[in-house]
Amino acid sequence: MPRLFIENYPPLEMLANTKTVEGKFLQFRWQGNEYLLFATRDEHLFHNQMLGRFLSDRSLPHHWRDSEHLEFSLPDLTVMGGGRFHFTANPAHLELWDNSMAYGRFDDVGLVDRLRGSGHPFGCGEIVIR
Repeated sequence: MPRLFIENYPPLEMLANTKTVEGKFLQFRWQGNEYLLFATRDEHLFHNQMLGRFLSDRSLPHHWRDSEHLEFSLPDLTVMGGGRFHFTANPAHLELWDNSMAYGRFDDVGLVDRLRGSGHPFGCGEIVIR
């Protein structure tokens, strides 16, 4: 069964004393698992920058054709889409909405249940998808 992996840019430890976090998120499948990357505006302004960082962190082949266009050829990586998020820590509340200009809207079918089952702090409270 595929697993859901969630990564944050910056890492959650750096956001420990932050009451609200907002930015963009990207959803994709890689090696049979689902990934969600959440990034604050200070870390990444664009969805493709988030993916570029993920690929770079794992030394996966990719290159920037120019400052806006990320290229990669990984047959086992499929970008599903992206959007924006807002998370409030107390009480825990996550909102997901919008779409990525580069990759389209994320796939929300069953996403709330997968987030709740992830053990990630973003999945521990109310989750609203609009």
